[in-house]
Amino acid sequence: MYPLPLIERCRAVGLRWFAGIRLFCDPHARGVLRRRPELWPIGETGRRQVVSDWYVGVIPTDASYVRERGRSADRVLSLPVDGLMLDFLRWPMCWEREIRPGAARSIQYSFDDISVRRFQADTGLPIRGASTAERARFILARHRGL
Repeated sequence: MYPLPLIERCRAVGLRWFAGIRLFCDPHARGVLRRRPELWPIGETGRRQVVSDWYVGVIPTDASYVRERGRSADRVLSLPVDGLMLDFLRWPMCWEREIRPGAARSIQYSFDDISVRRFQADTGLPIRGASTAERARFILARHRGL
């Protein structure tokens, strides 16, 4: 958590203190993904997202995890901060590498069970396919724009 004495000292000399929390990222897969592997992003190939140097995403579709991150934001906002920055507020992607000119086409994420069930519940559309990769191909071929 943030050191209250340092915040107070900064504010005493006229500085403002902005806090930040990481939302949908688990550096090196050492935290939430160890405890809750079902939140690991699954690509269109049916495989987990690879840890790239330090980055691996966390799916943004699990309601209990979203509530947990909201509680984290509430704890930070209970401190005398001047603002809150929400980092990694996105679908799993290491944009610094994946969308650079000349980079290979990015793998689409996430076709994990939680996200696919949420897609079905939100759209009312049936999803066909026995494997994760088959379901991903079906979704991308028929429902890419949703």
